[in-house]
Amino acid sequence: MRGGDTASPVHAQYSPASHLGLLHGWPRAHGRAVRGCSMRPSAAVLRLLIRALDYEEPGLVALVQAMLEDGAACARMFGRRHTHWATPADVDGRSAALLMAAVAGSPRICKVLVHAGADANHRGGQLGWTSPLFYAAQAGRADVVAVLLAAPGVDPSQANFAGDTPLRIAARNGHAGVVALLLANPGVDPGQADDAGATPLYTAALKGHGDVVALLLAAPGVDPNRAKDNGETPLCLAAAVGDVAVATLLLATPGVDPNQASNAGTPLCIAARRGHVGIVSVLLAAPGVDPNRARDSGATPLYIAAHEGHADVVALLVAAPGVDNVYG
Repeated sequence: MRGGDTASPVHAQYSPASHLGLLHGWPRAHGRAVRGCSMRPSAAVLRLLIRALDYEEPGLVALVQAMLEDGAACARMFGRRHTHWATPADVDGRSAALLMAAVAGSPRICKVLVHAGADANHRGGQLGWTSPLFYAAQAGRADVVAVLLAAPGVDPSQANFAGDTPLRIAARNGHAGVVALLLANPGVDPGQADDAGATPLYTAALKGHGDVVALLLAAPGVDPNRAKDNGETPLCLAAAVGDVAVATLLLATPGVDPNQASNAGTPLCIAARRGHVGIVSVLLAAPGVDPNRARDSGATPLYIAAHEGHADVVALLVAAPGVDNVYG
């Protein structure tokens, strides 16, 4: 055993075998072979633990102690059957362990691993080679996200195979606390889109997360009019799903264009077709809205509402100043 003759606190009571037994919830082995085990760690993490226990490498003894004290997280780490955590560059498994600790939601284990030199940008797992920060953001673990954002060299905008970033997945899942942490990091691009052109703002609007939409609209550099590849803007999306709260937030944002159209027409055309009275009302009250802006086919919001049989929307439009009630 390296590290001197004095036993560490970790070694004082248990042998390496019994440490591994404790980490798995097995009976204490006290140096004997462990029998009847129900779970096995990945080979990468097993190598890491053996290195910590047998060599007492600085930082890794603290890892074992953290694992012993956070048994629930260890059970979640070792209970997974993923086979793609490690890469050839991750020689002793500490970066794979960081990935699993992030998934398990243990900020303490993550912190020890980061201090022990784990790569915070290590990607693995079965979700398209995804980083620890992505997993933590996806689960809404603000405590883990904070630890990882403080890791040396971390890329806070690292995307997975589909172009999803930690910010976009946190916005999608409505984790406002994580979104706030990420937006406060200077390395995060709040407008970074996925491979289909969906920005974090678009995604938050899609899911109706008003608190996240408000955070993103307040972030410097966010374009409220940026459309997805199909031309659909966040406001068009809110009009389509009838989300008055999100539409109101967007319309109150300086620079938003209430007339910017997608393939389905302007937000007012979209709301008129869907019969969303509330959306039609807030759009008609928005400065600069053109109530007569037609689709490429020539159909105006009034014509669309009449064609779809939405009498309440027709009544709103007819009563609005400047609406032309002649189609053609």
